[in-house]
Amino acid sequence: MPPSGEPLLAPISLSQNSHRIGGTLGRGEPQRLPVVAVYRIVVRPKEFVEAHRERIGSTKSRQDLAEAIPWPTALVLLEQAELFWVSSVRFDGRPHVTPVVAVWMDGALYFSSGPEEQKSRNLAANPHCAVTTGCNTGDERVDIVLHGEVEIVRDLSRLQRVADGFFAKYGSDSAFEVADDGTFRGPALVYQLNPKQTLGFGKGPFSHTRWDF
Repeated sequence: MPPSGEPLLAPISLSQNSHRIGGTLGRGEPQRLPVVAVYRIVVRPKEFVEAHRERIGSTKSRQDLAEAIPWPTALVLLEQAELFWVSSVRFDGRPHVTPVVAVWMDGALYFSSGPEEQKSRNLAANPHCAVTTGCNTGDERVDIVLHGEVEIVRDLSRLQRVADGFFAKYGSDSAFEVADDGTFRGPALVYQLNPKQTLGFGKGPFSHTRWDF
């Protein structure tokens, strides 16, 4: 090891068990290799390590900086977010993600979807979904993920309150009219997600907060 350096990283690739080689040697049994551990040590100059020690930090120091996100902070984000991403599951198990506008009211998230849209077909077969909102920058913002099951809202009075919430938040671009059949005229089904679990991911410092309901 050079006198000016110190080991910084030492990842290990370790085979836990002996394994077979695909071919055979002559007519004998397939060849077996013993357990092998391969080590790789990266040596960097002390000057580099010292110059970047504060940036690199220790795992403990990063954990000490992390703080739980207060639930009122998450509520404000849910109320003000303009775009949400609904993740559902197709019939064949493949994931499906699509952006929607939504409103948070009375502890639930409401969004709409046409009956023949892919997410509506997915949710009809499997009401479990995840809904994400946040930002795609690495600043000090917070990302929120809601987990739960959706149900279709048919009550006309509640649908009117949801429609009023959309208009108040998004204006005339989301001016929905409630139809007598329990949909937004169009038609569009209105989904209510009552989260069973909510996750908050903080950035600057990084944190992970979970709320169970």
